[in-house]
Amino acid sequence: MRVENNLKIEGYELLSQKVYQALKIEIIKGSLKSRTKLLEGKVAEQMGVSRTPVREALKELAAEGFVKMNPNQAVVVSNASVEDVQEVL
Repeated sequence: MRVENNLKIEGYELLSQKVYQALKIEIIKGSLKSRTKLLEGKVAEQMGVSRTPVREALKELAAEGFVKMNPNQAVVVSNASVEDVQEVL
């Protein structure tokens, strides 16, 4: 039983990491421009996942400065400079 629980958790973590990586790449490439609103539900629908992995990915992106999360508002892509992005990488 313990192995099944570990696999389930790892699978979930992998999914949120995939969402995180996909969004981060789009931000770095400039496909998601500064001040673009990222709605959890819409991103989840586009990626074919539930909102939970999207929420976790957005939290991680916010911690790294790629997006801004304001209470009761949409998540917005930050206007990070090239130097800021290189610093995180």
